[in-house]
Amino acid sequence: MTKARAALSNAGEEKKIPGFWAPPSHYKALQEIKNMSTETVPVKNLLLEAIDDLTAKYGRGEGHFEIADLDELKRRLEGL
Repeated sequence: MTKARAALSNAGEEKKIPGFWAPPSHYKALQEIKNMSTETVPVKNLLLEAIDDLTAKYGRGEGHFEIADLDELKRRLEGL
């Protein structure tokens, strides 16, 4: 299934992002957004959207955590 999805997208084969434990409020917020969406949106898609937003934020130099070489980070993110 993973290879089939990769063939349909330009992103290539999916890679697993290590799981993490989140506060219950974050879990509940994701569920509320999922449940209130007009489409059937999997939580996975919401998390992918959040990662896109996060990389854009860091690419603009607006991330919460300091980046030692912001120009290099921007270069790497643009290359993705």
